[in-house]
Amino acid sequence: MNNKTIPYSQSITSTLIGLPMQKDSILLLVDDRPENLLALESILNEDHRKFLTATSGSEALIMTDMEYIDIILLDFHLGEMNGIDVARQLRKRPATAHIPIILVTAISKRETLSLEEFEVGTIDILHKPLDFAETRAKVSLYEEMSLLRRQCLNKKNQ
Repeated sequence: MNNKTIPYSQSITSTLIGLPMQKDSILLLVDDRPENLLALESILNEDHRKFLTATSGSEALIMTDMEYIDIILLDFHLGEMNGIDVARQLRKRPATAHIPIILVTAISKRETLSLEEFEVGTIDILHKPLDFAETRAKVSLYEEMSLLRRQCLNKKNQ
């Protein structure tokens, strides 16, 4: 699947903190089904977002080494490794330990998920079929947090 770059818009502002977006947010979408990646891109399409996509856990790990990622939306059921394994590996790496990871799963809200999802560092869970408003709201919130973190690091490094 090709990466989709969406042009930056100066008019986008941060709704929670009132600061202008300083650059594109980079979201890594990880799912072994291309139609799910397209659906996520469609739901989250905003002028200030750039999407990178991976169809496997190992591809996602490689991509996090190549580019600064603001948020990861990670499918629970992947081919060779599941989302928990990917999250666990990301948390062990100093360069990726800070990235907010949202687990996306087809396991219904009524079925039980263990606490393991949170113990390995995922910060939230979205259930399929995705609720568009909930998905947008959660991603926007974590995007704001990532922006604040980036700003703090930039000030610290100046």
